[in-house]
Amino acid sequence: MANVDAAFGLTPVRHLSGNGYSRANKYTITSGLAENIFTGDLVIITADGVITPHSATEVNNIGVFAGVSYTASDGSYVYSQYFPTGTTATNIVAYVYDDPYIVYKVQSDGTVAQTNIGNCADVVAGAGSTVTGQSGFELNSSMGTGANCCKSDEQLTGNLTLNRERYVDKDGKVQYRDVTPNSCAATVG
Repeated sequence: MANVDAAFGLTPVRHLSGNGYSRANKYTITSGLAENIFTGDLVIITADGVITPHSATEVNNIGVFAGVSYTASDGSYVYSQYFPTGTTATNIVAYVYDDPYIVYKVQSDGTVAQTNIGNCADVVAGAGSTVTGQSGFELNSSMGTGANCCKSDEQLTGNLTLNRERYVDKDGKVQYRDVTPNSCAATVG
């Protein structure tokens, strides 16, 4: 029986240090953003220092969205699993898992060949659920040596920029590893 295609985004499962996974760090979102951001979505950081959801052409993923809190326009305090499109709010705090050593689980959109274990992988930015707040992101099963298979993620640490490659380990889990700044190999392993 085939597995059900029920994407759930990226879910942290452990930290490479063995100390569990780190807590989410705080970022902000522009009030009135015209896009939903769901728990488990990859997010990017813009030049303005705010986060937005990952799209197919992004290469500057900062981490994985873990929820948001804000003061709504009616003055109420809201904590939510997702940030609804067009939300007008103040004191917006987005929680993002941005540690490059967190190991995530993520569903693939198809069967991953054994020969692709350890290769770079891209994600499919599927629609999330406005009922549960859960992401619809999943791993693209077409990985390996294609021109678009490698997306480098950047984490700014002091003045040093570290690029991270996203890859699938032997257990089918997405992991990250640091690579030479401003480079990205199509095949890793």
